[in-house]
Amino acid sequence: TEQLTQEKENIPEELEFGINLAHKISEAVKPVYGVKEKDVPVHQVSHDYNYAVDRLAEDMIKNEFQKMWEKGFNWGYVTEDQGLILPPNGKAEKIYMIDPVDGSRPAQIGAENATVTMVIVKGDSKSPTFADIESGITHAIKEDKTYVCEKGKGVWEISNGKRKKVEQRKNVSANLKDASIVYETYSMSPTFTGIVIEPLVKEISFKTEFPSGSYSALTLVRGQNDIHVDLRKRLTKDYPNLPVALKPNSKSVFPMDVAAGWLMIRELGGLVTDTKGDSLDNIALWEFNTDGSWSSNNEISWVAAVNSALHQKTLSLVEEGFKDLNSRITSSKI
Repeated sequence: TEQLTQEKENIPEELEFGINLAHKISEAVKPVYGVKEKDVPVHQVSHDYNYAVDRLAEDMIKNEFQKMWEKGFNWGYVTEDQGLILPPNGKAEKIYMIDPVDGSRPAQIGAENATVTMVIVKGDSKSPTFADIESGITHAIKEDKTYVCEKGKGVWEISNGKRKKVEQRKNVSANLKDASIVYETYSMSPTFTGIVIEPLVKEISFKTEFPSGSYSALTLVRGQNDIHVDLRKRLTKDYPNLPVALKPNSKSVFPMDVAAGWLMIRELGGLVTDTKGDSLDNIALWEFNTDGSWSSNNEISWVAAVNSALHQKTLSLVEEGFKDLNSRITSSKI
């Protein structure tokens, strides 16, 4: 609560809870931030490695929502390791989709690009989509800065107990040569991702790669990058017979990773679609297999830019990259 020393009365209680939860998760994982584990278990829901930062964060979420239920708040939540958890009465007025530590691998080596990120939707929808997102929060753990947005009300930063508005960037160049890009290739073949991304990065000022979708999206919100691309899902979906994925259960980006960033970028005048230019509005925020594990159908591709001109040029060059890959496959040069 002390993080909200300004304009607290204007913050809905569910959003205030989310902001405080993000800080509590961050504080809980800091003692093991930078601790590299080995032989960690693979979780049955996410099929992903369950690092110490993940375990502590998941326990924190479970305990905090239990407290809220005891106070009469019918709020549910979805996390990577627990799936969808509803209040004891089975009915949720609000549902929080939370990635407790997005970038747990960077976190275990002490890098900056790990966050707590979440969005809030009404609980009356059986299958909420991006369009149903009411608000979003992304907290940069190591920097201890929180970015918050409400649909139609903009984005603000909370740092050192002070809140300030994040202003939309003005007069951003529409030239790719002036732009910077962040993208991710984690768990995918650098050969195939490289072929597709090459036409774009050749035109760009400079590129960065972060293994954390939420942190990458946040760099656009903060004005550090202009374009964020994740094309891994399209590669694995369009080319199932190519050795694109480097290991079993290789993953690309999920809505959980970038949903808060999606709302923030749009609130600041940016544009976000998949790699074919289709809207994400009707994409489900979560989807599970019959055994309760996360469905690969929930993965998405992603192109975000701070303005429509850069977005259109990015889409065009991504498409050029896919055409180049097709050509090489046809001519047996790959």
